[in-house]
Amino acid sequence: QSTWGPHCRRLLAAMDSGSSPGSPRSVSSLGSLDDVFSEISMQPEATPSFQIPRCPALSDLCVAAIVANFASYPILASLPRKFQDKVVALLPTDLPLSVAAAVIADESYWRRRASERWPLCKVSAHGDSWKQLYFEKHVREQLEGFNPKASSLALLLRTFAVAAPYVRRITFAQLPSHLDMSMVVSNLGLVTALEAEYGLLDLGMGFEWGLLGATLTDVRGIASALSDSALLRALSLRNSHMDDEKTRVLAAGMLRTPRLTFLDLSHNAIGDAGARALAKCLATPEIELRELVLSNNAIGEAGGQALGHALSTNTVLQELDLRLNTLADGCAFVCAGATANTSLVKLSLAANRLDSVQSVVQLRELLRLNKTLTELDASANRIGSKLGAKLRDGIESNTTLLKLDVQMTDISREAEVAIETALAANLERFRLQTKHYE
Repeated sequence: QSTWGPHCRRLLAAMDSGSSPGSPRSVSSLGSLDDVFSEISMQPEATPSFQIPRCPALSDLCVAAIVANFASYPILASLPRKFQDKVVALLPTDLPLSVAAAVIADESYWRRRASERWPLCKVSAHGDSWKQLYFEKHVREQLEGFNPKASSLALLLRTFAVAAPYVRRITFAQLPSHLDMSMVVSNLGLVTALEAEYGLLDLGMGFEWGLLGATLTDVRGIASALSDSALLRALSLRNSHMDDEKTRVLAAGMLRTPRLTFLDLSHNAIGDAGARALAKCLATPEIELRELVLSNNAIGEAGGQALGHALSTNTVLQELDLRLNTLADGCAFVCAGATANTSLVKLSLAANRLDSVQSVVQLRELLRLNKTLTELDASANRIGSKLGAKLRDGIESNTTLLKLDVQMTDISREAEVAIETALAANLERFRLQTKHYE
């Protein structure tokens, strides 16, 4: 337009003066039509290009129509594969979940939808599946925000029905509604892990201590879920005010259906009675528990004694975490039981008042005789330099331990060097064995 505009104006002016191609030259300063056409012909680059709007391909029109009407006519499966990808790439992220869940399996769509809703997503924590991530986080929000006075239970159950094929882990940090977990787990029938924390996310002016923690009814529901679910294998009830009575109820559920392989009851108020109930589970041959976390509770000597006796006969447990309890001489019983144990790989007795002669002697025997333990944490116990020499005696005959934490135990530097030397030799031996099997 910038090139042809002046020529058009000159043509109009020449025509207005009465000139025509081939007529005598006009006296007008604008020149005749012959002059104008001659000048234009000498500028080939000024030849106009006529931009005719391109008609969209019929396939593009079809894709656009399918996307616009997808909520009512989700015909994705009947399309050729190359058009399925085009449709999925254009689909909006606010499609009804009932439609999207049933029809769309493409991970790119669920990644886009999840990222728009939650900017920070860790897909590796959800089976490396964006669709699983989306529904597990969606169910979490529904549970944490459910209010039986203002929300519809029927609507929540419909949400569960849509999400059930894709949810493998139930997680929540609060459950103010105290919904029955046996009902929740049964409606999400493929759940293998339950990570529950009965806290409160929004502490308003109406805060009461009674609102925090799992109730006895909550624990009964969880125990029923353990019995009813054939797939539930992992349970975490961290920081949920679990006490001895609630722990006994939970242990009874574990005994009825001994399929649980992971149990985390850390940061609670479990004492000796609760520890005895769990020890009874560990001593039951049918129990399949592989990892037990009881850190930061109130377990004392009697509870340690019960757990130690259970360890002496247990052949399944691989990891036991008893950090931040008050076992004291109960540590001696735990060490004695672990010495006879043939499955335990990791044991933590950190910050447990492991400082008596009896306890340290049993710890030495554990180091000397156990052939399966690879990690042992005895840190934050006031063992001292005199008793620390016994640890040196034990570690020097050990050939399997790869990690021994003795920080903040006040043992001598000589004992520390002996431990470091023994561990280095064990690590080198392990490396050579691993290389040999490769």
